[in-house]
Order: sequence, then structure tokens, then C-alpha cells
Amino acid sequence: MKYKIKLLVMATMLFGSVFAQVAMADNVLKTLYIDGNMVGQVPADACEGLTWPSTILTIGTEGGGYMYNQYVGKIDEFTVYSGVLSSGRVAAHYAARSTLNAYSSAVAADLPKLWLKFNDASTLNGATALNSGGATGKNGTYNSTVSGGSINKVAGFVPESNAVELVGKDNSGGTGNNITVPDSAGDFSTLTNGDVSIELWVNFADANDYPRFFQHNGSWTALGGYAFAISGPNDPNQGVVVGGGVSNYIILPYYINDSNWHHIVVTYDSTYIPLVTGTYQSEVMADNPALYLKFDTLPLVDSSGHHNWVTKNDPPRVEFTVGAEGNAIYMNGGWVIAANQLTDPCHNPSSYDNQFAFAPDSITFEFWLKDPAPDSVDTYASFFSQCSFDSNDSAFPSVYSPRATRSAADCTIFFGDGRNGGLGSGGAAWCNGAYKNTDPNWHHYVVEYNVMPEVNSVNLKWYTDGINYKNSTYGPGVSRGYVGPEQDHILIGNKGDRYTAGGNPYRQYMDEFAIYPGLLSPGRIAAHYAAWRARNCAEWTKRGFPVPSADINRDCVVNFLDFAELALDWAKCNDPYIGAPRCPPNW
Repeated sequence: MKYKIKLLVMATMLFGSVFAQVAMADNVLKTLYIDGNMVGQVPADACEGLTWPSTILTIGTEGGGYMYNQYVGKIDEFTVYSGVLSSGRVAAHYAARSTLNAYSSAVAADLPKLWLKFNDASTLNGATALNSGGATGKNGTYNSTVSGGSINKVAGFVPESNAVELVGKDNSGGTGNNITVPDSAGDFSTLTNGDVSIELWVNFADANDYPRFFQHNGSWTALGGYAFAISGPNDPNQGVVVGGGVSNYIILPYYINDSNWHHIVVTYDSTYIPLVTGTYQSEVMADNPALYLKFDTLPLVDSSGHHNWVTKNDPPRVEFTVGAEGNAIYMNGGWVIAANQLTDPCHNPSSYDNQFAFAPDSITFEFWLKDPAPDSVDTYASFFSQCSFDSNDSAFPSVYSPRATRSAADCTIFFGDGRNGGLGSGGAAWCNGAYKNTDPNWHHYVVEYNVMPEVNSVNLKWYTDGINYKNSTYGPGVSRGYVGPEQDHILIGNKGDRYTAGGNPYRQYMDEFAIYPGLLSPGRIAAHYAAWRARNCAEWTKRGFPVPSADINRDCVVNFLDFAELALDWAKCNDPYIGAPRCPPNW
């Protein structure tokens, strides 16, 4: 027994609960060091944290396959640490710059996860950039698509060191020169728990706008990642530190684009606070939804308190099995119709002119999907569509928003007005990788339309399981009129008008569909998702999640109690002093 107790104590240190701890970043403290000295420290309290929706770390360009903000110059000793380097350790690294051995020893002492020394045999397009850090096998790739450009091996910041030089800019639509490192396992992102440090040496005289030294979030508009650049020829003494959902500008002590080697370190220190929530329904109602369909009973009802009219066509049927919360609806190729009025809009039609049907301006859509058979979903299946596709209907001409669909394995957010011009049917934002159709679990989605008439623009956001995967602003030239005119109803699980569905049905499971006037903050979206998370073993198994095979005692916690149970079972079958009756000896 004493061994079991000891093992349990060790387990609490090494293993966590099956249930992930639900928390959100209260702030992210970002610190910039140049040549061993701290030059600026800024907090980002946008409540986004460092969530890193992207799985690629890009060195030398903006990231996500874009050619923008290319860095032209030399890079040496690119390093990523899990944790925050202290000012003393940064100074120690810089002080050790006299020899490569001394510098390498200082770096190795802080256990880097990624360490690109650039001693590779080849730097040609597609060649491997070898990682000497602790994330074994997580190597980089040299990428060069610049016509007449190259990635060359050159002398580093000390004579014994090698570096690479990115030569030439790509202005023809290519991805430019860069080095990419895959991070699907989160070695340089999520596994750092919001605390990460990036270190490198640079030598350049580039006059490009916002030369990007590194980026880990796909696009500079995506929230929740990290990046660093300088602001270009107009203000080359200003550094741009991206992280925590915002870009902060820090004045540098001197020009670093002066053809000399400079040492750069950026650290991110995230503070997380637990999210204390009520039930999922209470969190939804706290944000005053204009429409809330739980799909728990027949006939379908609006649970928002506004008692809006809602119905379904056949064959959609309510599945009286466990949904994301309570019961769920199985769309089965049909659709649900809801209107912001108490009666059937087919018999009491009304146009809402230049506005959304459930809100006069900005609007948020929230829903849960489960897609256990992704091959059965139409390529452009509509999750929801608040628009008419009947161009012969003079009262309701063809419009394209708001609407969210699956596009192949990804998702698409539509906006634009085919009648009024604007972006027309081409008005769409793609959120690659944000639609989780590769597992049989429920996933939480939020789509936001932020209409900004003061700047004649529309900002679109897509959240998956509490993480913002897409944040794109379209404008100027995208007026509120191009997001409408809208209809007095919405189709869920299909597209079309109030009389006839227009095709591209979503055939799988949907639950907890809500519409909010205005925008939900990142904190409120995180709270909704957190409220849904299972709080105990019974809820975990009730929602259809398997108990891990390592959970031998089936208490929904994987720890050394399970190991002890396994060891005891093994002993009873292998120790000749125990043997029968539990099982015969097999030695």
C-alpha cells in the first residue's frame, strides 16, 4: 500500500486530469531586448493569450504562405525556448558572443526547443534546416521562390559560425525567401503554456516595409500568435511586437538595419486565470441572444425569451440522444427556418431592408457541429444562410450574406450583395483548417460580422473551440449595404429563401444554435466554451468521449494510481509468491 501512496504523489506531479483545465490569458507581458539590453516591455490585455491557431513558424516573411513584409539580410542562431528568459540570461548570452563555443554553451544551458545553427549542407529550395534543439525531429525547410534571389550560406556573427542570407524580394505573388518550421504538436507554441522566448542574430540594411524576422500565427491579422518586425524605412527605430491579440510598438535605442550584427530576444510571459462559469445555457442567456435553438424538444422552440417563430421541414428529426448540450438535431438533408417575429413569415412577410434580420448592425452566430461522416457532407454545405437565392423575387433579390459554409475540408464566411455591387458572390473569407471534420466529437463555432460604417468596412471572425482562427477586415468600399439587404428569416442547415431550400445541405448533427445582436468578446466566447466542458467523469462519458485506455481504474484521471493498478495486476500474475487464485503463475 505504501508504494501505491508514493506512486499517487508522483502521479499528481507528472500527470493531469483527463479534463483540460479551462483558463484564459489575463495578459501577456512582452519584453524586447536588443544587444543584451531590455529596450521595452508592454502588456497585451486583450484576453486572447498566445493560443497559436497556426501550426507553422515562419522565419523571414509574414507567414501563412504570404510574400509580404519580406526580410532581406542575414540570420544566425535562431532559437526558441519554452519559458521566459530572464534579463540576466539574455545578458549572459550576449556577453558570450566572443566565441561560438562560449555562445553555444550559454544557449544550451537554457534548453532550447528549436535551435537552427544554419550549418546545413544545402540551403537550396526544399533543403532541410536542421534543428539542434530539444524538439527532436522538428526540422525546418528552406523556401526560395524569388526570381533571381537565393538563400546563401555566409559567415555568422562570429567567424566560426555559419549564417544564412535571404537575397532578393518577391513582388510577383510568390511566397518569397523564408524558413518554415512545422509545429502541429505545439512544441514552440501551445506546449509552452503561453511562455516563450525567441532569440536570433540579424545583419541587414533592408529598406523594406515592416521586414518580418519571425511569425507564428499565419497572418499578421490573426490573433493569438507571436511575431516581431521593425516598422520599415519611415521609422526604422520602431520595433513591432505582435502577441496577445495586439501589435505593440517599441522605440529602439538605435538603428539595427545598419549592416552590423545585432542580437534580438523577444519574450512572452502569459498570465492565466481560471474561468468560473455557470451552465452552458446560463452563459448563453447572459449575453441576451436574439434567437436560441436548443433542439431539445419537438416542436422546436426559441429559448431566447423573444419567442421567435421557428419550424423545420421533414426529414430533419430531433435525435433524442446526447447532443453537445442536451439533445441535438440531425439535419439529414433538410433545414430549419426561424424568423424574428411571432408568426410564420410566409403568411406575414416583411422586409428588414438594409440590416440583418436578427440585429440592425453587427451580429454573432454561435453553434455546435458533429460530423462523424465527413464524406457525406456536401462540399459547400451551408451551416446557416440568412439570404435569398431567388433572383426572380423582386422583394428579395439574390444576396450572399450572412452565410457560413463548409468548403471542402475548411469553412467559408460569405458577405456581399449581388444586387448592390460590392464584392458580390466573391465576397467570402476562407478560414483554412478551422472546420474540424476529422473526428466524431462535438465542436463549438462562432462567426462574427463586425460592421464598421465609420470606416466603410466589415471585419469577419471565425472561432473554433474558443480559439480565433480567422480575423479579416474587408474595406474600404465594403459598406453596410454590401452585407445586406437581409431577410426576415434564416435557414439553418441549408441555403435558399423562405419557400424553397437552395441546396448544399448540411446533413450531419447540429446543436445549440444562437444569434446575438452585436459582438461577443473573446472572453465571453471562451466562457461559453468553458461552460460546456465536462466537469466530472460522468459528464465526460455521457457526452460520448472515450475514457483513455491508460485510465485502468476508470476514474477519468490518468495518474500513477493506474500505473500502480497495472503493476499490482502484473505482480499477481508474475510473482511466484502471489500466483493463484487470481491467475496462474507464468514465470
